[in-house]
Amino acid sequence: RFAALSYVWGTPAAKSVDDLSLRLPTPAPMLIEDAIKCTQSLRLRYLWIDRYCIDQTATKTKHLLIQNMDKIYQGATVTIVNAANEGADHGLPGISCLARTPQDFLYIKGRKLIRVPASRDAIRNSKWSMRGWTYQEGLLSRRRLVFTNQQIYFQCLEMHTCESITTLFSSRPRPVWVDNPLSDDLQAFPWGVATQPGDITERISTYVQRELSYESDSLNAFMGILNQFWKSDEPLYHLWGLPFHTKTPKTVPLETQLSNALLWTPTHDNDNNLLRKRQSFPSWSWVAWENLTGIYEDDVNLGLHGGNNVSVCILGLHSNPIKVDDYVRDMELHRNVHQFSPRLTLTGWLTQVWFSL
Repeated sequence: RFAALSYVWGTPAAKSVDDLSLRLPTPAPMLIEDAIKCTQSLRLRYLWIDRYCIDQTATKTKHLLIQNMDKIYQGATVTIVNAANEGADHGLPGISCLARTPQDFLYIKGRKLIRVPASRDAIRNSKWSMRGWTYQEGLLSRRRLVFTNQQIYFQCLEMHTCESITTLFSSRPRPVWVDNPLSDDLQAFPWGVATQPGDITERISTYVQRELSYESDSLNAFMGILNQFWKSDEPLYHLWGLPFHTKTPKTVPLETQLSNALLWTPTHDNDNNLLRKRQSFPSWSWVAWENLTGIYEDDVNLGLHGGNNVSVCILGLHSNPIKVDDYVRDMELHRNVHQFSPRLTLTGWLTQVWFSL
């Protein structure tokens, strides 16, 4: 049993070898000290902090852990989330010396009325909710203990509540005709990660609007969520982040489903902020593009599986062709998309089309 800490590292800077070591400095940063106190108060013995538990200099081990972040955060008994501030130099409000913002209250005819801040808004407007890596950390966790500047918020798979009130609200989806405005204002995280294959577009659309310090993290910071869709009851596969095996019958060959998935369309709201290609990623996957607001999968995909007119092969690191079925079997064993090159070969019929305007 262990706790995990989710926080914003802070502004990236040049790091020495000592900075990248796994040694916990003495004294430890205030956030780390407070997280340890919180872990001990919860009667847990271990605390996972990626900054100190992932050796940034051991490339192979680092990539292996990054490919399995879903196991880490889902395996944690609780995830301590610092949504109050950025960096490790500021502690958790209410744990040690960092004070919280006083709540407004008044008395009316002997009754005390307290203004309850909307925890959902406080969390969603925080720097923590703007970073790319923290998206999967919050979504994958079974229990989140979130520290804001006003109060503590808690949400697990069954219920959610905040420090100001004693009521427990269900975290599970409810029928549309059942209205509970207070619960809606409080619930910060959706229920479940991959409840159905169609959820992937919503997860991607939320993630792509977050910030990454390094463009090379575009896929890694979302890998835990992709793993969950892959392991769901209705498996949704991916190739370099591009999801496939969705909205199509199971009788359709996997290579046809992958070719259909290439028809995704980017959504982009701001004409002044043009799409920019990331290096090292294939242009046919959404992970290659900055300034997306989401992706759109048109139902025209459903009309393209009438025959085996297109042959798709994935290329290995040595340009060896790999069938899509073999790729899926290999990923089931190793979960390492980086052992495949970001290149595809498509073989099919071509035709010329003229437009008269």
